[in-house]
Amino acid sequence: MALQTFFAQIIAKELVASHMLQIRFAKPEGFEYQAGQFLQLLVPPGATPRSYSLSSTPTDDYLEFGVKLYEGGLASEYFQTLTVGDQVELKGSLGRFINTQRDPIVGIATGAGLVPIYGIFHDELMNKKNQAPMHLIFGVRTEADLFWLDRLEALASANSNFTYIYTLSQPSENWKKTRGRVSEHLTLLPEARYFICGNPEMVKDVRAQLLEKAVPVTNIHLEIF
Repeated sequence: MALQTFFAQIIAKELVASHMLQIRFAKPEGFEYQAGQFLQLLVPPGATPRSYSLSSTPTDDYLEFGVKLYEGGLASEYFQTLTVGDQVELKGSLGRFINTQRDPIVGIATGAGLVPIYGIFHDELMNKKNQAPMHLIFGVRTEADLFWLDRLEALASANSNFTYIYTLSQPSENWKKTRGRVSEHLTLLPEARYFICGNPEMVKDVRAQLLEKAVPVTNIHLEIF
């Protein structure tokens, strides 16, 4: 696919977790990408490029990001000044964090790492009608960091081949559900492809576990946030 630079208008913006902003743009006519890819947003002044994975799928009529907000971050502060109707400059599509097979899939995500993995699962289940077994392990620190659980439940309700868990590494005392890091809840599926996205420590740890369990390196796909 040819790399394009274009302006896109914001059509929706919502804070979905303590530091997670969901933002949608109108998709330019003819723009193509694959689920799991990312775009570069050119942040003024100086049009500094920042990369953001897409949670939307190629059949959607919009482009959607899930953006983690950082205190004092150039792009974070820029996003917070934007409102519906504003236009931003984007470049893309980019990235090889995509699924091209019909094999089973296991997704392992922490925080904003859920963004491209959700896009991949949604595309495989709802658009491609992939019937292979699929499982997601999603981890954040606290209850306030959870987001898109309604989307995951909708996918699970509509697709019996999709299951998921979410786990907190630093939950409150009142938390009654799954605790611990995602690496403590790793699930293997026969002949699966593994999509790992999140902080470097987690990605490195999970990759090492998979290799120790004789998962072929060609079946392990990584994206570090």
